[in-house]
Amino acid sequence: YVTLVGLGQEPGRLVLEVAVFTLAAATLIGAVSFLPGGLGAADLSLTGLLTRLLSLNPGEAVAATLIIRFFTLWFGVAIGMVAMMVVLRRLHIDRDRALESADEAYEYA
Repeated sequence: YVTLVGLGQEPGRLVLEVAVFTLAAATLIGAVSFLPGGLGAADLSLTGLLTRLLSLNPGEAVAATLIIRFFTLWFGVAIGMVAMMVVLRRLHIDRDRALESADEAYEYA
């Protein structure tokens, strides 16, 4: 909703309903496609739905799709990667030491 209003849509109930519906429908289509993150299928369906339901021109629909997908998919991936680095650093996991002990265990077996 915020993205669509930011791109010039008139704030209101219709835009809110279309925003919720298009994101939910595109997410389901992406899930049914069995592609990682619904890449491609969710993006195309989100762009198509925005074009048809809000009469956005294709350029605006693509811009909205890129912004929405960045913050719903890639932002979560980035947060997960940062969290993983923090956890590994707090656990003081030494990669070389872990590899050496794995090699020793393999040689012993």
